[in-house]
Amino acid sequence: MSKPVDVKMTDADKLVGNFVVLWRHETKQPAKVLSVEKTDQRVKYELIGGPDKGKRFSSRFDSSQTVKMYDNDTVVLAVLET
Repeated sequence: MSKPVDVKMTDADKLVGNFVVLWRHETKQPAKVLSVEKTDQRVKYELIGGPDKGKRFSSRFDSSQTVKMYDNDTVVLAVLET
């Protein structure tokens, strides 16, 4: 993957092990997706930048959403987007 890929949250399993940019406390935060629970519509992630770098969180998602997925080669683009 040489650029970010749009992923619908109905296919959220594709995000596991990759990176996304999430809104947290009204700011964009780059994060690595650790797991996805589709039945509960929850995603567990670890922040990879900012003052909370390394902390793990869980949040709900809407299955109608689409997010940009970044891999190891493009993760710098996720960090720059924030």
